[in-house]
Amino acid sequence: MISETPSSIDVVDVVGELDVGAADDLERTLAERIDEGRSLVIDLSDCTFVDVAILRALRSSYVRAREADALFFVVLPFSASPEVRLAMLHLASGLVPYPVVPDRASAVVQLSRASRTRLADMLNSERLLDLRARVWENGHRRERLLSERDVLILTQRDALRRRPRRVVDSAG
Repeated sequence: MISETPSSIDVVDVVGELDVGAADDLERTLAERIDEGRSLVIDLSDCTFVDVAILRALRSSYVRAREADALFFVVLPFSASPEVRLAMLHLASGLVPYPVVPDRASAVVQLSRASRTRLADMLNSERLLDLRARVWENGHRRERLLSERDVLILTQRDALRRRPRRVVDSAG
């Protein structure tokens, strides 16, 4: 699904499991938008699985966008499925030259004020790639700890509700 946003930016929502069968359709959709001169934000928030064919389609679309002087961002939230995070941040670290941001707002802000040359220099930085991976790992760790905390709080509340109440005998 493609939704329009201001300033010649298209947001492409990628939903569900994407494998080799969906790669050509995705690449064709992105190519059409790039050829129209649109900047793209690819949102993987609702994506549960991507394989290498999808990563290659994103990479070739990114190269096409650079050649067309269009900007290209991929949204990978901290809450994305572990399979997608693993594919994007670990398996494909050399295959993923495009900028990955944690939410749409970050992508739109970066699109609106990005200097194309500064962005290109920044993306080629090994330090940035390492920093990006650590940020996502820390974000994931934070989300996991918050989830574990919530489970603990609910367990404690349930235990307090089930605890027998002491009755004080006033006659004795």
